[in-house]
Amino acid sequence: MKKDIRLQDKIIGDEIARQRKLRELTQEDLAWAAGVSRSHISRLEHGMCTPTYRRLEKIEDAMDLPHGFFSKAKRKTEVQENIDRTVGDLKLDILHRGLSEQNVRLLVAATTALADTLEELEKEQQPKRR
Repeated sequence: MKKDIRLQDKIIGDEIARQRKLRELTQEDLAWAAGVSRSHISRLEHGMCTPTYRRLEKIEDAMDLPHGFFSKAKRKTEVQENIDRTVGDLKLDILHRGLSEQNVRLLVAATTALADTLEELEKEQQPKRR
């Protein structure tokens, strides 16, 4: 259970860092805007602590992101992990059985659906335009 929590912290921390850098903010800039210390931002970005919902909301506000944005980042990562697992399973299946026309159609349909899902999630994570 603890390992799962740390993975979630790392996923959220990576997304905080990515969004901060997209906005060309330093950790100090973000910390000041969110009302926390720079060291706390650093610990969050490195997945070394678990952020509270209120703290995440302050960070989202500081970067002009909708509340719940970082929860969506976690969801996107989970979708990507499912894609990776599915592709791996398909590769094994193809190696062992060969690729029939039906399998090709299924592969194309699954890949298209997953790509559409990722594109939708990516659109949700775009910075707000002023």
